[in-house]
Amino acid sequence: MNDSDLKNPEVLKQKLNLDTARIGWSLLADYQKEGGVIEVMPQLDLIDVATAFALDSSENVKQWLELGLIQKVDSQQSELWLQESLEPWAVVVAPWVLIQRDKPLPG
Repeated sequence: MNDSDLKNPEVLKQKLNLDTARIGWSLLADYQKEGGVIEVMPQLDLIDVATAFALDSSENVKQWLELGLIQKVDSQQSELWLQESLEPWAVVVAPWVLIQRDKPLPG
């Protein structure tokens, strides 16, 4: 896969999907202190958001920020997740780590 392949949204989505994994919050907490962790709310698809970040789709990112659908993880939330031993889904889109907690079950 070369750089031009990664400009194709579908190819990029496939790559990001393969790069997505669960990770213990304790491994991300230090990175969060540097302001590099973004939480993606359950209403959005983590891979779609990661693709938008990777393709510099600033209008989408700006809208999600304004709607509170993505947000930087603050230290208070980080401490809570450390206590809970959270293991979110995570994908790196440098310089960011995008995370998403499990979607709540219906009912």
